[in-house]
Amino acid sequence: MSLTFLIILSLIQGITEFLPISSSAHLILFPYFTESYYQGRSFDVCLHFGCLLAVLYYLKNDLKRYIKNSLPYFILALIFLILFFIYAEIDNNDLLPIIFTFLAAITFPHVLVIEKMYRSMKQ
Repeated sequence: MSLTFLIILSLIQGITEFLPISSSAHLILFPYFTESYYQGRSFDVCLHFGCLLAVLYYLKNDLKRYIKNSLPYFILALIFLILFFIYAEIDNNDLLPIIFTFLAAITFPHVLVIEKMYRSMKQ
């Protein structure tokens, strides 16, 4: 596989990643139409991971602020969950509601922080 072919695939991935269509399909179709061989899923995963790293780098200041604002709520939710699991007797029949309680306790603080950040943006 030549370097120019890899660069072209990287450009296709970067351009089509944020379109509401499958960027993975473009990575599969491009070698098909150019009569090249398919580069493999590991290369596709590397391209997707590169896009993820680029987005995280672009949003690093917002992510730092979000983590800083959500950390106290997250720690508080974990403390209550740990206390619940220590003092509650868990039966196999009650396992599914406990899992959903855990998911709600972990995700609810994020809803609070997003709402708080949204209000600060409106002002």
